[in-house]
Amino acid sequence: MKSVKLYEQFVNERRLNKRDLKEVAGDYGYDAYLEDDHIAVYGENPWDDDHEYTFTWDGENAYCETDFSDSTYNEPVTSAEEFSMAIDDTDNWE
Repeated sequence: MKSVKLYEQFVNERRLNKRDLKEVAGDYGYDAYLEDDHIAVYGENPWDDDHEYTFTWDGENAYCETDFSDSTYNEPVTSAEEFSMAIDDTDNWE
């Protein structure tokens, strides 16, 4: 059974668009892609180790995936600037 969103949920939902992608890629210099309902950044490694990281942002939260674990950023991420800062922040990932 499909779940239907309430009108208030639909209107207030943060949706990513090409402007957000342009800001992440152009203004902050990340190799970023708009995929489905999130922006993905590949190849960044703020920890300078031998792992490959993928950072994703859905408009409200940031996530980090790697070959050994997945993490969620501890604070809400609601702008491209906050996403950029989250990628570089090595302390607030769980």
